[in-house]
Amino acid sequence: MEFLRQIANTLYKNNGYQLSDCCIVFPNQRAGLFFTKYLSEIIEKPIWSPEVITINTLTEKLSKLQVADDLKLVFDLYESYKTELKTTETFDDFYYWGEMLLADFDDIDKYLVPVDDLFKNLASLKEIEDVFSGFSDEQKEAIKAFWSSFNPDKYSKHQGDFISIWSALLAIYKNFNAKLKAQNLAYEGLVYRYVATNLENITSQLDHKKYIFIGFNALNECEKKLFYFLKNKGLAEFYWDYDNYYVENNNHEAGFFLRTNLKDFVPSQLDLSFDNLADTSKKIDLIAVPSNVGQAKIIHSILSEIKDEDLSKTAVILADEHLLMPVLYSLPKSIDKVNITMGYPLKDTPIYSFIEHIVELHKTVKKEPNYIFYYQQVIYLLSNQFVRLVDEEAANNLRTEIITGNKIYLEPLELAATPFLTKLFSVVKNPDDISAYLLSLLEIIVGKCNQESNKQQDMLELEYIYHTYLSIKRLKELIVSYSIAISKVDTYFKLLKKVIASQTIPFIGEPLAGLQLMGILETRALDFEKLIILSLNEGVFPKNTSAPSFVPYNLRKGFGLPTIEHQDAIFSYYFYRLIQRAKQITFLYNTQSNNTTSGEVSRFIYQLKYESGYTISEKSQVFDVAFADKKPIVIDKTEQVQTKLSNYLSNSELKRYFSASALNSYIDCSLKFYFRYIANIQETNKILEEIDAATYGNLLHKVMKFLYQPYLQKIITADDLKALKSNHNQIEKFIVTAFHEDYFKQPESKNIALVGNNILIAETLKKYIDRILTVDQQYAPFTVVALEEKYTLNLPVNLAGKEQEICLAGNIDRIDKVGNNLRIVDYKSGNVDLDFKGFDSLFDSINEKRNKAAFQILFYSMLYHQSVSSANTIVPAIYQIKSMFDDNFSFNISADKSVILDYSLVHDDYQTRLKELLAEIFNSATNFVQTENTKNCVYCPYSGICKRD
Repeated sequence: MEFLRQIANTLYKNNGYQLSDCCIVFPNQRAGLFFTKYLSEIIEKPIWSPEVITINTLTEKLSKLQVADDLKLVFDLYESYKTELKTTETFDDFYYWGEMLLADFDDIDKYLVPVDDLFKNLASLKEIEDVFSGFSDEQKEAIKAFWSSFNPDKYSKHQGDFISIWSALLAIYKNFNAKLKAQNLAYEGLVYRYVATNLENITSQLDHKKYIFIGFNALNECEKKLFYFLKNKGLAEFYWDYDNYYVENNNHEAGFFLRTNLKDFVPSQLDLSFDNLADTSKKIDLIAVPSNVGQAKIIHSILSEIKDEDLSKTAVILADEHLLMPVLYSLPKSIDKVNITMGYPLKDTPIYSFIEHIVELHKTVKKEPNYIFYYQQVIYLLSNQFVRLVDEEAANNLRTEIITGNKIYLEPLELAATPFLTKLFSVVKNPDDISAYLLSLLEIIVGKCNQESNKQQDMLELEYIYHTYLSIKRLKELIVSYSIAISKVDTYFKLLKKVIASQTIPFIGEPLAGLQLMGILETRALDFEKLIILSLNEGVFPKNTSAPSFVPYNLRKGFGLPTIEHQDAIFSYYFYRLIQRAKQITFLYNTQSNNTTSGEVSRFIYQLKYESGYTISEKSQVFDVAFADKKPIVIDKTEQVQTKLSNYLSNSELKRYFSASALNSYIDCSLKFYFRYIANIQETNKILEEIDAATYGNLLHKVMKFLYQPYLQKIITADDLKALKSNHNQIEKFIVTAFHEDYFKQPESKNIALVGNNILIAETLKKYIDRILTVDQQYAPFTVVALEEKYTLNLPVNLAGKEQEICLAGNIDRIDKVGNNLRIVDYKSGNVDLDFKGFDSLFDSINEKRNKAAFQILFYSMLYHQSVSSANTIVPAIYQIKSMFDDNFSFNISADKSVILDYSLVHDDYQTRLKELLAEIFNSATNFVQTENTKNCVYCPYSGICKRD
């Protein structure tokens, strides 16, 4: 800290014990803290400390005005805005504009802009020469450049809107200022203007013999007037932190402000070199990293090489403060002392996420006729760490119940499992009650946190909750005191999110010891031997955007308000001042382009490379993210696997059954079969917001069962079918029942109405059902033999030289008797082919067009053929619903174009291959492996395990 240390020595030497009569003024608190430390190291005996303050504190002290918090200021500004514009605009709509307007008023006052002139409608360019005769030609040209596009006789719509607001800003400004002064309150700019315009009146408040200003750069007009005033009275000394490298070069932007400051406010003598940047022996490394988090990870290796005694001389500078947490987690464990100068954004904390989910829960609540919540937000909250902290078991049970029950909309009573969950999922109807609702939830969470072990993580969470609690309480107080009418719950939540999002949580630590972790603004006047600067990207450092403003660029320029050029000069000074006394510097930047950065290194690096004469060692950090060679997954049929397979044998106590789906699964991929039927890895349950193909098929099957159930074991005639077709109310009732059972998974007493896409699905179901009944009339009369009935078979198969019975089973959609034929009917709502190329193709795992539907209907036919003694001809029949609308519809399947009219004729061919398949499943020498047909992997639920593309 050469600059501050030398100043401490100089001031003590020049003033001795009279230093206590001085006021030391810094641009920020951090510099004052280190100055006090260095001063304490050199004094020989105890003395009264000088007052060490920031420029903001000094102006507030001189003005005797109190700076109000931003939220209150915006509320007051809203009152003035409504008064002057006579508008009914809601506070929610005003909030964003209010923050922007407040920032503009702050600039206007700090730069002593004549508000009466600024807010004039100067579309008549002749007035500009008269009104601004004292302005420079450059300023007048800038003002003319803006107003020249306005035609007083005819404004465009946008120009008209601008003029209507612009004309009211002066009245809003004056009303707002009067309102604040009546309360003895102010915003920062108003404090500055008051001091600058009342300098003679505040002389009595100058209670120090000397005011010493240290480390300033860009001065606003109010600061300049104060500096001039104190200098002229012989009360001021100035110490500027700079380097001749950029001050003596009139084209260098880093010295833009200092070149004027050094002339206007001549610095006191200081035994310190100001030619540090001329020393080209600095060790400078530039590391390109392909990600933001990657920069944080490199910090670990860089800091690990620094000796412990050098850590206090080292600073990690974050140009992008969002990297704070990744950097903290990347610090070596050996570093036990870290001072963090920046606050952590409350919007990045878990409690903010919790509030956000509550906001979304209430934004999506519906009233039809009772209040209901949308499942997605309920699931998010039940999975939230704070909800699980309070009621983990109840939250888990509710979550499982919602998913397995496919509950898309939930009533509050369904979620009232505990007092906390009852409160959480209560509907807040009145916006005035929201604050109390949120505060009570936070109080319960805090109570639970206090019951847990006092770990560091718990302390952090309590700090998050505390600041959130304060924000909500403060918002509640202001809404009440200002009688802000908030008619919608949504409006309150929008405002709350904005308020919380603007808050930061300060870190508490020892500021004078260990590694310094800092933001750019906190580095002013501080020096470090070793610097590690992250996110040195163009667009980040310097920023390539300016703050939003009501005052257009040309008017800002014309009236001397700061513009993007001023911002660039300030950032340039921060950069060069920071590195001027450092001996070892490491720059890191992100090479990845995204919405916020271009992946380009900062322009300051190019200046160093091509103008300074420094040797910069450039490196690229490459992360090896190549995927390892995928090894095929092979599951041996170990003794444990064989034991599980034996459960499918008839002599097993568990007696599990192979279905057609299971065997189709094995043919498609034996590994998939293993995961599902041997390892018993279940697919993840998901809530179906929209009906998928499988659920659609289930609905169709269920309705057809309902329709034919009264005719089970009875003959159904063409007239019966005609009557069924015409009974639209009954069909609609059955469809609704099917929806409740298979989709809503709720009893009909819940009376959930079909809405949106479900209405369309119900209509298509009606058309399909009508067509099935129409087609069935062609075969009437027929007897309904069975509906959705399960048939089982113990099939003898030779396993390792020993005949054993394997259990097979299947639920057949429908069996009917037409004449002497027994039809085994399988409904298919999707597209299927009724022809297959020989029986070998049905068992060929490589065949991409393998006919799974034919395999299944033949499996069902075999079950019935062998389990039920019947003299009737068994006919496999597939009702492919979409093709039933064709005039030449046929339900028959065929092998190599040869129609199968009697299953018994193909039974031996099918069963022989089926037995071979079953023998292969039980063969200990045949492993479970991944399929060679990767098209089967596209929709496989286990693709995440296999990592197949």
